[in-house]
Amino acid sequence: MVLSDRGSWRVHLDRGTVIELGRGEPDQIVARTQRFVASVGQITARFDHRTIEYADLRHSESFALRLAGMGTAPVAASAGKGH
Repeated sequence: MVLSDRGSWRVHLDRGTVIELGRGEPDQIVARTQRFVASVGQITARFDHRTIEYADLRHSESFALRLAGMGTAPVAASAGKGH
């Protein structure tokens, strides 16, 4: 767990996942973390239990995730497929 110069908490887990907890009062950080923990299992189950690479919990009513093998950029067509 690392505290930045600006007072923002970041957690690095053993499997490489990075979780941005952000700044705020301890009860705010705990509430964001509890919301994440309560729903993350459902989200990863929906996406074939992909590994969470990054989680940003700094938002007051939501969080953002980056899952392994998923992105928003279009994938280039494979060579030799005739496209």
